[in-house]
Amino acid sequence: MARRCQAQKVLYSERRNLAFVHIHKTGGISLREFLRKRIRGMLEMPDLPDAHCTVAQLFDALRKRGSDPSDVRVITILRNPYAHALSIYTFWNSDAITPHERELPTVSYARTHSFRDFLFNVLINDQYAPALLVDGELPSNVHVVKLESLAEDAQRVLHDELGLVRRVKVGKRNASDHGPYLDYYDPDMLAHVRNVYSWCFDAGFYRD
Repeated sequence: MARRCQAQKVLYSERRNLAFVHIHKTGGISLREFLRKRIRGMLEMPDLPDAHCTVAQLFDALRKRGSDPSDVRVITILRNPYAHALSIYTFWNSDAITPHERELPTVSYARTHSFRDFLFNVLINDQYAPALLVDGELPSNVHVVKLESLAEDAQRVLHDELGLVRRVKVGKRNASDHGPYLDYYDPDMLAHVRNVYSWCFDAGFYRD
């Protein structure tokens, strides 16, 4: 599935052995801004094409730099899959994307079809597992924050687990303009998203 192009790149601090992998439409802009302001040396990696690169691509870039990927702490955000799917559709139907992006086949389809059609004809591949898994596993140095508990999870990861900052205060930015996500689903649509995002459900990040 096509993704929105970003001028930003993956954030990485060699000094603090910290990287941020941003999965699109998960609330990552909010955490990204916090990390840039509060973590010393948190800069964009010119080695990688954009902010939505995968953990595997990050690890490859680190190896080429002569760094051991297992020494780098990686932070990422997940969002409830049902809300994530709706957020992608809503964003692609918004005025926030460029004219060029509107011409991309998947975006054009989303802008001319219903949410149900979008799910069954465009959102057919897992948006999380390919971004995070390396050789079929979630690396132990990847720390997952969930958007629904962003403040608590970010405090747990950045302070309790990694000892990087004392107090974490992350606001939410770039929120999608839609109502409660369950209002947009019927049982078949819910089952489809559950199947597409099966990894994060089976891994225990979210419940059915």
